Amino acid sequence: MSFYSALVRAANTELRNPTPERARVLFDQLGLIRPDAPDYGVEHGLDNLAADITALFEDHAAQNENKNFFAPDSIGLYEKVEVQGQDCGYTGKRWSVRIHGNGYLFPWDLGTVRARIIANAKLERLRIAMREQFGGQFRWPFRRRALRERLIDGEDGWVWFMSESL
Repeated sequence: MSFYSALVRAANTELRNPTPERARVLFDQLGLIRPDAPDYGVEHGLDNLAADITALFEDHAAQNENKNFFAPDSIGLYEKVEVQGQDCGYTGKRWSVRIHGNGYLFPWDLGTVRARIIANAKLERLRIAMREQFGGQFRWPFRRRALRERLIDGEDGWVWFMSESL
């Protein structure tokens, strides 16, 4: 059985021309990409996430409780917003940054993800740089209550979601 998860930073309106190439430069400038990362193309980074970001997910207690605990390995910009979960399946137009990999985040809850990951200095700089370079807002789709339950953080227009394919 395979488990795949992602932290998804999304905007679907009022964007100023993000491109995978511009995002790749930004990720590199912010130190989010490993210096020795393979180049599989700018749109879908694979096995490129910086070691200090993957280290944020090292939690021995969580790994003992969940043998399939989330192990992110990649970051990329995608021209769609996709959020999955047991209670939610949403795919929409526009842009998202995905920090993705195998496993899932149990036993962490959304508050733990917010405190340990989203509040990280590099990801805070990503938030600021994306707002400055790309603008953007996330407008909530009609009748998508379950999507709100996947929300990690919604400051500054873009939002962070937790997506898990179980």
